Amino acid sequence: MFITGRRKTELDAAVEVIGSAATAVIGDISELADLDRLYETIRSRGRGLDVLFANASVAAFVPLEQVTDEHFDTLFGINVRGTLFTVQKALPLLNDGASVILNGSTNVDVGDEAFGVYAATKAPSPTGSPFSWMTAPAASARS
Repeated sequence: MFITGRRKTELDAAVEVIGSAATAVIGDISELADLDRLYETIRSRGRGLDVLFANASVAAFVPLEQVTDEHFDTLFGINVRGTLFTVQKALPLLNDGASVILNGSTNVDVGDEAFGVYAATKAPSPTGSPFSWMTAPAASARS
């Protein structure tokens, strides 16, 4: 099991709870070089991935009239761009029949005026569920 995140302290605590089967790789999914390092670590183990659970989320809540370029870029950079490239860069490592799970948020339906940009980045799946799930295509379709 591989876990990644921006905060070493939290990653170390998670490894302690999960146990020795977990490998933590510090990184920011909005940085493509960090994703490349994560997937090179996974690739070096030589077993690929059976499950990819993408739970990227950063939140800062401000009403529409206070949204700045930085606020928008930070939320979309991690929650949307980071999630997309997390999945895209994992494709070559997904074993046949692997599952990809994208975690959304139930907060997108709250209707709070300060949740606008966040809600746009974490919109629910077409089924209305805060989770989207798919089975990876066969390796021949990914190459």
